[in-house]
Amino acid sequence: KSGQQPEIDHKNSSGPYKNLAPDDLDDIILAADGFAEVLPEDKFKIVEVLQASGQIVGMTGDGVNDAPALKKAEIGIAVEGATDAARAAADIVLTEPGLSVIIDAMTASRKIFQRVRNYCMYRVAGTIQLIFFFFIAIFFDPSSSFENGEDEKNFRLPVLAVVFITLVNDACVLTISKDYVIPDTDPQAWHLKEVFIISAVLGFSAVLASVLLLLSVFDGGDQKGSRTVSCIFFEDCKTNYGKAQTVVFLNLCISDIITVFSARTKSWFFSRKPALALFLAFIFAVTATSMVSTLVSFGGMEPISAYSMGIIWIYVLIWFVIRDALKLVAYNLIEKYKIVDRTAYLDLVKAKPKDKLGMSGIRKFSQDIREVGRRRGESVDAIFAVDVQEKLVSGGRSAPGEEKRVHFVDL
Repeated sequence: KSGQQPEIDHKNSSGPYKNLAPDDLDDIILAADGFAEVLPEDKFKIVEVLQASGQIVGMTGDGVNDAPALKKAEIGIAVEGATDAARAAADIVLTEPGLSVIIDAMTASRKIFQRVRNYCMYRVAGTIQLIFFFFIAIFFDPSSSFENGEDEKNFRLPVLAVVFITLVNDACVLTISKDYVIPDTDPQAWHLKEVFIISAVLGFSAVLASVLLLLSVFDGGDQKGSRTVSCIFFEDCKTNYGKAQTVVFLNLCISDIITVFSARTKSWFFSRKPALALFLAFIFAVTATSMVSTLVSFGGMEPISAYSMGIIWIYVLIWFVIRDALKLVAYNLIEKYKIVDRTAYLDLVKAKPKDKLGMSGIRKFSQDIREVGRRRGESVDAIFAVDVQEKLVSGGRSAPGEEKRVHFVDL
């Protein structure tokens, strides 16, 4: 994966292929659709040749003889009932019969990846919102707008309020691990540019909404002579410093946790329904936050009226739709200007298509095999004669005495 192709040792090739040129042997392996009756070192070599050609190789096995190839492959899969050596060498161990569970494992892993990615975007966006908002808020002087804020030179929230925001929202958003997602059809990649761009759009738009609300709250300070915008948020168009803190607290709580519904989809937030656990956790978090804002007084914060709470809810929801629309614009710009390469995972290796041997290749292969037979004093038929034990369908045991000889006479 460093971009350099590994060197392959062809000196230990077994069977009739040992006298073939290395390039011819590689072409035979790349052209084949299957291999039978190969030795352990042959399995290892097949995996090695495929990797050298740029393929990402998966290998299944159950015995000790499969262990080297299982270890060599990018993904080694030990099937159900495999030996301890195969299990130790494999990356995945199947616990049920059959290979269909591999598909289930891939589907589950892609779902987990999407949930982790969605949570990361939500968490980065939430962190941007809190950090940058509080950084901007310290430049607001409460003593210039509020009578009971003369002792405060910078706007802040009580430490307990910040802990409440972090604890309640983060604890509830953990239910995203059960969220409903659709597994992607392509191999997954982080695309960190996209993650940070979308997180920044969601986070900084939330910062803008919170700062505009803070300006409106300061406009309603009880030391202000004329008030305009604050009449939207407060029934009597004015407020004190304690209620101003509560309004900002409620806005931060709701806008932070509601971000998860935008971060979890690449389309509109309603394009895919959330899991019941995530939705119920959201209801619990916003209900608890709303009750605290209207009923509880702590750290200098004072309860606000039900009217102010309802207006804050409407304000947050309007901005949530705006933020979701900005997210769609960001995704479209990413696709339009190809900021993120969706096929970048293929650059880990240099993909080489698996082509069939053409007529000239088949003719050359046949001539090479005949030359090997001539030097060994054997016919082509003798080189490729293989005793194949037929397996009975019942019990999978070999039928005693029943053998058939397969001849590759069409070369």
